[in-house]
Amino acid sequence: MDRSENIDRLLRVKELRRRLAEIEASQARSALYAAEDALARAKENEFSVRANSDVKRNERLNHLLEGGGNIAVQSIQLKNAYALTEQEINQAIEHTKHQDSVLDEAAECASLAQQKLARFLQIEERTRKLCEKLAEMKHKEAIRHN
Repeated sequence: MDRSENIDRLLRVKELRRRLAEIEASQARSALYAAEDALARAKENEFSVRANSDVKRNERLNHLLEGGGNIAVQSIQLKNAYALTEQEINQAIEHTKHQDSVLDEAAECASLAQQKLARFLQIEERTRKLCEKLAEMKHKEAIRHN
């Protein structure tokens, strides 16, 4: 294998690696957009749960009080109704926090992928300049021999 074939093979590998870096950067951006969307939906859900918590709690309490029965059992069920509403709010808050951390991770991955792509583009530019120099040197050498 002569130098020309080796150079061509290395250029093909470099091109494939650059394309892979572009694909990874694109996938990372897509993941970032999806994480942003999921966070927005989680925030909307948290707001909705907080806004409707009083209504849900009152519905549960009214349902328990309509049933009648043992007062001690009703008292425990009333406490459970309050606890259930608080649990729903806390779950919504935790889900929002989780989605926020997922967004942070996606932003980090997108940043790393973008840096990798930038590095490959810099290498590609250097390679292009080197190839231009080599072509120019070959041309000058050909002129000298003729």
